[in-house]
Amino acid sequence: VIIPDGIIKIPENAFSYCEKITEIVFPESVKRIEKQAFSHCNSLKMVEVPKNVNYVGFGIFCDCQELQSAVIYAEIADMNSMFLECSKLKEIVYPNTVKAIGYFYGCTSLETISVVDSVETMGALHNCDNLKNIYLGDKVKIEENIIGKCPKLESITVSEKNPYYKVVDGCLYSKDGKTLIIVPKNKAGILKLPDGVQELASYCIA
Repeated sequence: VIIPDGIIKIPENAFSYCEKITEIVFPESVKRIEKQAFSHCNSLKMVEVPKNVNYVGFGIFCDCQELQSAVIYAEIADMNSMFLECSKLKEIVYPNTVKAIGYFYGCTSLETISVVDSVETMGALHNCDNLKNIYLGDKVKIEENIIGKCPKLESITVSEKNPYYKVVDGCLYSKDGKTLIIVPKNKAGILKLPDGVQELASYCIA
């Protein structure tokens, strides 16, 4: 589908369930993509959101079952859970302007999530069956119970500049070392808690 030049906003659900769309070409005029505008487009394999877009609504590509790769050039602040239930998504590239990512539910092919240093908040990662690695950047603060049903998670890495968290022996702790937050489900060996741990977060074994 080629969006005509001059279009500024793509309305909510505008192309939902258009299952024969294989490609989207955005003109430079587009500034806003509203909620679930391209949801359930099950022939779409790759998307590029151009730099001129300054707002995306919730879940604009949710449940696009064949989507494998996404490149976000748009200098947006909130990704607004773009890719919920995109079960074949393997690669996401996004800019350093993003401050909030949102949720990744049911992204069962995603193996690595790297949270860039500009991001301040991110939602839960649930039912990401093949997720193995997570990197948390300088500023991000995660939701409680962020990880769920990620059986292959092996490692979590955190920027040394992050004021909220640190990693000890592969597990995520609060920066002060008092709370164990995440134990990767696929972590090998014996779990030995360091001195000073006072609390285990709910559902800390991811």
